[in-house]
Amino acid sequence: MSVFLITILLSLFRGWNEKVGSFVEDSDVDVWVAAVGTNDFLAAASVMPLEDAVLLDDVITIEEWSPIIVRPMGAVGVEVDDAGTASGETDIDIHLIGYDAETGMSG
Repeated sequence: MSVFLITILLSLFRGWNEKVGSFVEDSDVDVWVAAVGTNDFLAAASVMPLEDAVLLDDVITIEEWSPIIVRPMGAVGVEVDDAGTASGETDIDIHLIGYDAETGMSG
């Protein structure tokens, strides 16, 4: 039974990890810049002030850069029937991903 439970937990972890990691892997990005010690794309608070990020403009090998911010949040899911009546509230976990809509990078 314990081997079965460990297999289930590992399967869930690997599936979640691949789904979340696909955002990073599918992005056409050569380099991600983060704070020292950041080891998790979603849960870590790695914020570079835009005043410091502007220094990236002076690096001649960087053609284009864009800020991105990811924050875990809680939300409430509500089911709405065809008549527009709401029912069945459930708490859900979401990740808010903010990016520069003008350039579309990281979108």
